[in-house]
Amino acid sequence: MAKRTVKSAPQPESQNTPAIAGLQQIIKDLEEQRAFFRTVIDMNPNLIFVKDRESRFVLANEAL
Repeated sequence: MAKRTVKSAPQPESQNTPAIAGLQQIIKDLEEQRAFFRTVIDMNPNLIFVKDRESRFVLANEAL
């Protein structure tokens, strides 16, 4: 019985570069939004918190 070998050619790095750059921009934007959201929550003097379904704190501002 003859064995077959299948080889796939890797994509040139230049074809992946736009996709990687796009993902890096998305990550950067999300980090900026998260930092802004955290600042808004922490600057509020009122108690702000979020609990999960098991009543564990998953987010709380500085007032807590």
